[in-house]
Amino acid sequence: MDKVALQAGSDLDRAARSAALMMLLLVGSMWGLTFSFAKAASEAGIGPLAYGFWQTTGAGSVLLLVCALRRERLRLDRHHLAYCLICGALSLAAPNFILQLVIGHVPAGVAAIIITTIPLVTYPLAMAAKLEVFVARRAIGLILGFMGALVLVVPKASLPEPAMAGWVSFGFLAPLFYASGNVYVALRRPGSAALPLAAGMLWGAAFWQAPVVLLTHSFQPLTIPFSFGEWGVIGQITVTSLASILYFEIMRRAGPVFFSQVAYVVTLSAILWAMAIVGERHSALVWLAAALIASGVAMVNWRSGRRR
Repeated sequence: MDKVALQAGSDLDRAARSAALMMLLLVGSMWGLTFSFAKAASEAGIGPLAYGFWQTTGAGSVLLLVCALRRERLRLDRHHLAYCLICGALSLAAPNFILQLVIGHVPAGVAAIIITTIPLVTYPLAMAAKLEVFVARRAIGLILGFMGALVLVVPKASLPEPAMAGWVSFGFLAPLFYASGNVYVALRRPGSAALPLAAGMLWGAAFWQAPVVLLTHSFQPLTIPFSFGEWGVIGQITVTSLASILYFEIMRRAGPVFFSQVAYVVTLSAILWAMAIVGERHSALVWLAAALIASGVAMVNWRSGRRR
């Protein structure tokens, strides 16, 4: 009887891991597409503040509607409000604004490679928060990832224009915010379901963005029929709505370091989407940087992935 119970438990563990992996692949593929959406919006003249505002308020409204239909209430006590505001700032408002600025000056595929470094930042932050322990293999992975970042920004021939190196360097602030958000979610997540928490996170980000948009007169309305750039905003709202729910569900099932592996999928899918949609092509040095960063991420995450 015990053997039967153990086998059943093992089957459930495998099913849970498989479900988490499938959600991770889906989120990564959707987020990879958003780089092309953002590029289209930027080239159409939609500013980063307006883009981020529409992303959070649009997706937040969609999720609140779904919450109402499913009768799942977003709790508004002090703990939940603080959680949504901090999570919205770290995981959405700040990094998305940085990336949208960067995407206006560098290829979408290069911006996606920057995102690959999220696990490299998440690991030391998780160690500081005592969620992970030091492993020599992972330290080597951090060094490989750093070398990849240097290959991306130091050689003049790696980017289409040398002036892009400054924007790429600035873009590395985004993974720091994303990683901080991952660790914060793991440490402070309330016991609520994924759907209302996702809606709260989006509206928490909108809380920070709205006054900045108003004070800087950056608001840009969406008008029907939508232009190509506005369709990019609509696509971003759709993807953000779905991915935000999956984000909290994966974090609940597998934790921040496992989730940070989404950077693999995001980078690969973003490069492929950008090549297919906007015809981007990259130098050999960019591909070398991507390979080094991916190798570093693999070494950082391999042990944690096996343990989970």
